[in-house]
Amino acid sequence: MSALHLALKPFETAFSYVGRLGVRLLRHMHEYLYDIGVGSADVVAGDEAALQQIAKIGGCDFHALEWSTPRRTGANFAFMGHTWPKTSLLRETLRWCPACVAKDIDEASLRLLPHAAAYGRAIWLCRSIRTCPEHGIVLLEARPALARAHDIVLAMRAAPKAEPVRRDASPLETYLADRLTGTGDCNPFLDQLEPWAVARFAESLGSTLEHFPIMLHHSLRRQSSF
Repeated sequence: MSALHLALKPFETAFSYVGRLGVRLLRHMHEYLYDIGVGSADVVAGDEAALQQIAKIGGCDFHALEWSTPRRTGANFAFMGHTWPKTSLLRETLRWCPACVAKDIDEASLRLLPHAAAYGRAIWLCRSIRTCPEHGIVLLEARPALARAHDIVLAMRAAPKAEPVRRDASPLETYLADRLTGTGDCNPFLDQLEPWAVARFAESLGSTLEHFPIMLHHSLRRQSSF
């Protein structure tokens, strides 16, 4: 088996997988893509031919890699079995859970470099998920320069050490994570909607409930002044 072969992790994105392949050759994601003749823009767009070439080089399941990677379809993206507007997915901002990173490294094989062990989960690309449902930790963020865009492996490796901020994941975050990964109980009403639509509905409702008492108070004050 080629030394480049690398096991694909559950729900790992192509950005993460390429980044981990590159680390084994001391290359960053975009540098490695250039070396193997695959366009970075093609990977960012989820181009089928590009993902097939990456899967072949790494020796992983192409369909699993494709499932967990946003693929441009006109103005939208196909991602984890659903159609998403680009505004509902993170494209320039990277998020990750430091506890997940530590766990990946602790559980890694001795033959695998620590920096090639930590991987990017697909659910971290969902704009509405800001807390790790598994560890109850606020996801860290980075907005790298264009030359390092989408390189989640580099971002996780280069991030300064910081004390994690703990909080419970919201019901919305838990629902989205469970639905996208196929775990948890079904919800007959919410499951009829696309995940991004559930997020928008919940966030709009939450904003309304939060601001309604203030709006009502001001309205009553205006009425009493007449």
